[in-house]
Amino acid sequence: MEPKHAAFLRDNLLLTIIKTMASTIDTNMRALLEWIFVNALDEDSSGFIEEREANRVAKYCGYGGPDGDITALWTTMLREMDTDGDQRISKEEYVVFMSKSLEGSVAAARNLKDEVDA
Repeated sequence: MEPKHAAFLRDNLLLTIIKTMASTIDTNMRALLEWIFVNALDEDSSGFIEEREANRVAKYCGYGGPDGDITALWTTMLREMDTDGDQRISKEEYVVFMSKSLEGSVAAARNLKDEVDA
């Protein structure tokens, strides 16, 4: 069994890591990702994406392949985004993950724009 203070320290360390990563996110990117989270993903305004909400978006976007199985999406989202293991995705977890995921695309888009403008 884990000592009482170990969970507290682990959770605070995780929060510090997330905040540090989040501080490096471009302000405009953060604003866009937060808007998407609030307006398109967090249907019940709980501050988290939960399985029901992820499934709704997956169905709307046609995710799941020919058999319509969307459980794989939720499992993948949890594995890749749920850094605190609470089985839901907070706004901060979403913003940090998505900004890292989009980083290459944003850089490529900027490079393309620069080439076109040149």
